[in-house]
Parts: sequence; C-alpha cells; structure tokens
Amino acid sequence: MCAKLVQHGRFITADGTKNLDLLDALNDPRFLFHSAAPLLCLTGLDLGQRLGVGWASNVWVEGITALACTAVVALSTLRNTLLLQTRPTWSGGVFHFTYNDAGFDFTRIIPVGLTTVLLTALGVSAALEDPSQWAVAAGPAACLALSAGIIPRSVAPMILTGNAGEVMLIASLVATEAGLLGQKLL
Repeated sequence: MCAKLVQHGRFITADGTKNLDLLDALNDPRFLFHSAAPLLCLTGLDLGQRLGVGWASNVWVEGITALACTAVVALSTLRNTLLLQTRPTWSGGVFHFTYNDAGFDFTRIIPVGLTTVLLTALGVSAALEDPSQWAVAAGPAACLALSAGIIPRSVAPMILTGNAGEVMLIASLVATEAGLLGQKLL
C-alpha cells in the first residue's frame, strides 16, 4: 500500500491540496509500522539460535535485546502516533511525507540502527559458522549500507534506497527461514 501511495502521489497532488489530507492520513500507518522494526531483532535472535550462533542463545543477550526492543518500540510508537507531525516533501521526483522537524529524532535513527546492526552481526556470525547462510548476512548488511547512504542522494533518493534495503533485509530473513524449514525459494 505504501508503494502505491508513493507511486500515485504525483497524480493525487496534481489537484492541489484538497487530497493532501487524505494522502497524509493514508500515509500515517507507515510511521507506525516502522515503530515495530526492532521486533525483527527478536526474530533474528531466534534464527541465530537455530543457525548455531552461540552468543544468540546467551540469556543476557536475549534479555538485553528484549528490554531494548521493548523500550525502543514503546518510544517509537508514542512518537509515531500521538506525537506524529508530518509534512509533504518531494525528493528525487518522489512525493512522500516526512517528519515535520529537521533535528535529530531518536525514533528515526535508533530503531533502524538497533535492528540493522544486530541483524548484520547475527548474519555475519551465522555465515562464518556456515557459509551457505550468506543470505542472512547479505540482507541486513545491504539494508545498513543503503540506509547509511552508500548510494549518493543525487543518484537515488533516500526513500528509494532505504526501502530497497528494507526489502532485502526481509527477503533474507524469509529465505533463511525457508531454508531452515527445508523449502527452496525461487
């Protein structure tokens, strides 16, 4: 749904601002969904345990990860619901909504950082244990690199590269889970 909103934003906004409130309301769930991103850390720990990554089974790692995820999800959810203020933006020919403030925002940086760094560490550890598990390392690493701006914004806007990274991250987790279940994708 979010991709369709981005794709059709140019046509919806061509009428002026009368549809802008509707588009903003339809876009708001995107911010809420991003609040849940750190929950992928718990999925990653489960995958890491089943792939034989020793430190993923450490009770302290599990506990600290669960507490950190709970705190980050709670703060991000508050920020992305009750305190959410967005503004329309054009970036690289793509219309989307972004946070209204320009300063550092914990809920934009920390959830993505926590999730991608932990999943990259788990993926690399799993791939070092078993090189056939390269996908679980490649997806989070690609997401981290794309979110960090490895592709210049003059080539592709951050909204596209960030979303591409997220797709690669999720695809790598799905492919790894399918492999653990003995299923082949593609």
